[in-house]
Amino acid sequence: MDATTTLGQDLTQIATENKDAVQKDPYNTFIKHGVPQDSLSQLLAPPQPSNALAASSSGVSVSAHWWGFELKFNESFTQGIITGTEGGSAIAGIIAAAQPELAPVAGIIGGAIALEGVAIKAVDKGKGVHFNLNWAEIAVPPSLPAALIPIAN
Repeated sequence: MDATTTLGQDLTQIATENKDAVQKDPYNTFIKHGVPQDSLSQLLAPPQPSNALAASSSGVSVSAHWWGFELKFNESFTQGIITGTEGGSAIAGIIAAAQPELAPVAGIIGGAIALEGVAIKAVDKGKGVHFNLNWAEIAVPPSLPAALIPIAN
């Protein structure tokens, strides 16, 4: 890994060319670069069973993976965000209910997504959108708004 990777207290992003190293051995890669072991153990722990069925009924699904989590909106919910009828508090509540380990940052994620109506509208192809966040991005809440990039379903 080279100097373009910033890890530890000031983690804001992982350079594209370094993502392979993180994906192959995230625990040891982050430890090597100074991320506190107690924080990392929590972030890289296998996800707990989620309440994904309850979240799916609202047009939103939240899926935890080893690399992070995916937040997926159907077209109806996506249109609600674009028009402003679905707000950040609804998104935050769904995230916190579906994945309790994300509750501390659910409000930041929900608020940031609610403010992204224009970006979401630009990428939506009539099938909804989704967002992928890795655990390193979640570990540094100030970086979350910049990391939330809508992707067409």
